[in-house]
Amino acid sequence: MKMMPCPAAAPAACLAAILLAAGAAPAQVPDPAEHEAPAAAVAPASPAREVPDGDPNDSDPLRSLMPAWAVKVTPIAWWVGAAGDIKLPGGSAEVSVSDLGLDDPRLSPAGTIEVALDHWRFGFGGAAYSINQPNATATSGFQIGDLVFNAGDSLGTSLDFADYQLLAGGRICAYDFKRHSKPPEGAMDSVVSLFLLGGVEVMDTSVSVVSNEAGGGSSSDGQTFVQPIAALRAEALFARDFGINIQLSGGGMAWGDTTSASFDLALMFNWYPAENVGLQFGWRQLLFWVSDGDEPSEFQYNGSLAGLFGSVVIRF
Repeated sequence: MKMMPCPAAAPAACLAAILLAAGAAPAQVPDPAEHEAPAAAVAPASPAREVPDGDPNDSDPLRSLMPAWAVKVTPIAWWVGAAGDIKLPGGSAEVSVSDLGLDDPRLSPAGTIEVALDHWRFGFGGAAYSINQPNATATSGFQIGDLVFNAGDSLGTSLDFADYQLLAGGRICAYDFKRHSKPPEGAMDSVVSLFLLGGVEVMDTSVSVVSNEAGGGSSSDGQTFVQPIAALRAEALFARDFGINIQLSGGGMAWGDTTSASFDLALMFNWYPAENVGLQFGWRQLLFWVSDGDEPSEFQYNGSLAGLFGSVVIRF
């Protein structure tokens, strides 16, 4: 059989078709950006938190400067001693409390009740000192009232003194160290508040002296003094558990032949191991000047009570 020859143009046509197909598809150039790792997202730095004054969303009682209690009861044991000079009707000279054997310190009751209403404070406090020495010995000669004693004479003496204070007032300024720190997270919780208070003070005192010598005799007197007082109280709170309070108060009254005046300083250190129960320790110094009547029937006691105290604080 005779074979047909292949056209010479066929290979050229096939090669042209392949080249045309390849040219119809655009060249794929790799994008270098597709092979680069995406940049890490960096969040903008947030500014330090600042707590504005009076922030209604701040429920922390330390930050809002409002007390975390409404009623606070503080029973106090006061290790206190008396000092000063006493004059009883019938005598013209003052006799020191130590000469009468009435200066021995002893544990005495005291206490306070406070109510907090918003930034207002209401409080009542009282303290009492009582000593009875039925068999004291005169260390020197003196006259008290119409009784005369020589050194070595036997006598009986007693002294009762009570002080009551009713105060009300409010916070006049406060400074929150953490709130005003930038940033506040780096500061310790510490707040200082200042209160101005006013009210009434009642001082009740009674003195009695009895001669145990032959012939006996006694002299005694007692008076109650009422006067207005004002007080300035500073309260510092640290890290919520510790606090320092300082209170200064004083007042006076003159009415006819009755006069009275007082100055009171109390320094208190507080520790609250629990929210509603705490411990308090401190020092109190009470100075007073009271007199009633005219010579020769004047009663006068210019003295002081001072000593350390400790207490349990219950607040709710």
